[in-house]
Amino acid sequence: VQELQATGSPVEIPSEQTAPTVDAVAENAANTAADLSFGSLIATPHTAQSYIKASRRFLSMGVGAENFIRNRMAEEIALTMNQWILKGTGAAGEPTGILNTTGIGALASGDWSETTALRDLEILEELVADANALEGAGNLGWAMHHRAKRALRTMQTPAAPSLLVGDRVFTAGSETEILGHAYRTSTQLDSGSGGATGELIFGNWEKAMLVQWGNLSVEASNTADDAMSKRQTHIVAYMDMDVVVTQPGAFAAITDLNLAAI
Repeated sequence: VQELQATGSPVEIPSEQTAPTVDAVAENAANTAADLSFGSLIATPHTAQSYIKASRRFLSMGVGAENFIRNRMAEEIALTMNQWILKGTGAAGEPTGILNTTGIGALASGDWSETTALRDLEILEELVADANALEGAGNLGWAMHHRAKRALRTMQTPAAPSLLVGDRVFTAGSETEILGHAYRTSTQLDSGSGGATGELIFGNWEKAMLVQWGNLSVEASNTADDAMSKRQTHIVAYMDMDVVVTQPGAFAAITDLNLAAI
């Protein structure tokens, strides 16, 4: 996604509400002027924070112990940010992620099989194309759970070999693309292993923006709360961010994928 470093709050991001119109104009004639309508998307800070209590005996092991804690907290905050970008709920302090943004394309899928998996992926492409967001897009790609990737690798569709590389929807090994578009896996998307809840997104990721206020901040205290009596150091790491989808039609998703049998 695009990243924007913000200094103030809130941040207004311009958006187009109505598009320009185009007329066929005869010689010495004028076309009709269109009143463009513009709006703004508002980004406000949402804080992803991790708070731990570490024994000072552990921290006395030196710089390695401190770096270990910092890196682990940063990794968990990064996973939370990943979840918020993909499927933030817009409630309980979370920003609104792509899956919960009004206006994205939606496909009811269900169980994947050799005959439906490829069809579903192509329909997701079509939904983005129908929104005039496919041609010329700069960063098209897939986001899925690794279980969905494994399902695609193991499915064979001999009935339609002309559509595939070899006889598989997606080959194993060092493949970096699915149907010509890059993919990324995320454990923050539902795998569909427990039933019809699996999630998969296709879209132009330039149309999603991650707004950040500063960098990851880390604060520590050995006197806060009961830290003194327990010989602990209390550590807080946090990041302020928001997610803005500037063109919802540039994304299409499946949210009812059932991979329980895979």
